[in-house]
Amino acid sequence: MGKRKPRSANSALTVPAPKYDRTLSEFGNMAQWGKCAILKMDALCDRYMIDRDNSEKWFLLSLNLAAEYVPNFAPVFAAPQGRKPSPGQGALDAILFFEMGSAEREGRSVKSKALHLTKTHPKFKGKNPGTLRDRYYLLKDPNSIEGKRLRDLIVFAVTQESKVAG
Repeated sequence: MGKRKPRSANSALTVPAPKYDRTLSEFGNMAQWGKCAILKMDALCDRYMIDRDNSEKWFLLSLNLAAEYVPNFAPVFAAPQGRKPSPGQGALDAILFFEMGSAEREGRSVKSKALHLTKTHPKFKGKNPGTLRDRYYLLKDPNSIEGKRLRDLIVFAVTQESKVAG
């Protein structure tokens, strides 16, 4: 297996620091190292996309370096809960939402409509009526992920239809 290449394409980060030169004074050696360090610090700012004129660039640079190299320092973003929606689920949700909503507006119970859909509708035949009822209430809830996804789908469909009609 070959050696790993450095993540940064910036050559300033890959150049080694100058070696101690016994012919120079202590001040001369520090000056050489300082020039190299400034180039490397600017390259690090470029790597983390920090503006060099920013008054808080050292703080931002230290945060980025700590997040990358210090264990358990970087924030942990939780993975979304639940399964990913299967392809075509949005269309099924829309059908279910409108079928159950029409029954509710007519004064019929959601439970009986769910039972009716599991017996007659080809897309829901053989499904559990309780699951359909629970799914409908999730779709109806504006704060649920399913409800937000359905509303986004409806808005998208309406805007596409208005573009075609207009």
